[in-house]
Amino acid sequence: PSPRHAWVADGSVLRPVSRDVPDIFSRLLDGDDPTDLPYGKAISLLSSSGPLPVFATERFRQAGKDAADSLPDMIDIPGLNATLFPYQARGIRWMHRTASKTGGLILADQMGLGKTLQVIALLLLDRPGTTSPALVVCPTSLIANWVREIGKFAPSLTVLVHRGPHRTGVFRGLQKADVVVTTYDTMVNDIAIFSAFEWSWVICDEAQAIKNPDSNRRQEIGTIPRRKAIPMTGTPVENSLLDLWSLVDFAVPGLLGTRSQFGSNYPDTVEAAKALNAITDPIILRRRVADVAGDLPERIDIDLPIELDDTLTQHYRRVREETIARYQVAGALVATLQLQLFCAHPWLRIRDPADEDGEDAELEPEERTPLVTPKIERLVSILREAFENDRKVIVFALFNRLGDLFREACAPGSRVFREGKL
Repeated sequence: PSPRHAWVADGSVLRPVSRDVPDIFSRLLDGDDPTDLPYGKAISLLSSSGPLPVFATERFRQAGKDAADSLPDMIDIPGLNATLFPYQARGIRWMHRTASKTGGLILADQMGLGKTLQVIALLLLDRPGTTSPALVVCPTSLIANWVREIGKFAPSLTVLVHRGPHRTGVFRGLQKADVVVTTYDTMVNDIAIFSAFEWSWVICDEAQAIKNPDSNRRQEIGTIPRRKAIPMTGTPVENSLLDLWSLVDFAVPGLLGTRSQFGSNYPDTVEAAKALNAITDPIILRRRVADVAGDLPERIDIDLPIELDDTLTQHYRRVREETIARYQVAGALVATLQLQLFCAHPWLRIRDPADEDGEDAELEPEERTPLVTPKIERLVSILREAFENDRKVIVFALFNRLGDLFREACAPGSRVFREGKL
């Protein structure tokens, strides 16, 4: 009848068990509610060799994708200005339910399935406030996209971008909006104020940035107090199983034990990966385009605004001013093309003002501007995810020399390789 009884009803027969079983069971739970166990505690019980054997039901082991597929494909979210695809509605329901049980999850839907929209909808369901806002950490190039998407789909959520020389220096300055958006580097530099209070959510976009547990990014972000956490990445494992430990330990701290325990329990073998999947699959939502193709139109076009960092912004202004000053008559027209080239890559230049489309643009490397720009980093991220899913890709470039630039940026020994971006 309950864990406090020392007998079992077997049909019409009452079968006694050892009288100390209720006490043993109580000690195993250590004060937790047996009808609502935290996920981490349940995993701990399953892996322990205590006096009572513990087994998991098939439903408990169900992967995130399968669990989401069983949920209703419609959801009413007040304040959401979007028509959700059925798989998105199911994903939001699953995330809301899972995060309430585990405190964290990994959103690993394939590129193009609307991970950002689903997270924004989730924030409307479990709304943050200014005293405990949601923190979104992302690459510099995606800041503009987050701000635009929140403004478009959830205009009732207030947004604060924490970045640049005029950002606040006190934690109270972060408690002025529902959502705070920042970059990984800014988060590391300002970790003192980010860790000064508890956030309702900490969301990491392009979470491959925290896959290396030895990196400053991973170590610092783990110190930020939060109620719930979501790393977002289409490629949870790239190099080794340690990638997954880093993401899972951020989403649900302690679930896979310490790093040394994990290394001992899960070496990089196929058998270890299968054993690991049994634990991590229920907190990972990973769907491919093929899985939800029936919900999708024939093609989805996704515009991604790419934000220039401070250095490139300064050079953008310098190129505009110098071009207008150089060409007194057609300066504005020439500057329009030159700035279009600059936004493609700052090393592209036109020499002949008569070149109206930039077809003969030349490369002019300079130390003041980087080879690997936010746009190239974003392209690398898209390609990496596509290749992880065995997809073929066609990259359309407006200017001929961009192919040469991209090949150079991705050459062995380049920054893209040194920082593990490819």
